[in-house]
Amino acid sequence: MKLTTDYYQGNTEFFNDMVKNIKNNPVAIKQIYEGFKSFDWKKYVPSGNFQDELYKPVTESMIKSQNMNMDKIV
Repeated sequence: MKLTTDYYQGNTEFFNDMVKNIKNNPVAIKQIYEGFKSFDWKKYVPSGNFQDELYKPVTESMIKSQNMNMDKIV
């Protein structure tokens, strides 16, 4: 079962750029951290329960996983 995309597979330019400009860049890491700190998650999941069916998006991966785990007799 595959849950990720191959879009960047083998794209060494993309990954080298990511390492240089994000992973090895303390300013970028701090900006990402500050962004997460100030992200208003309650706007998207007001109950605070991230497993609440009301707020869980239905994705293609989720549907595939559910189908693969379905009782084989059904």
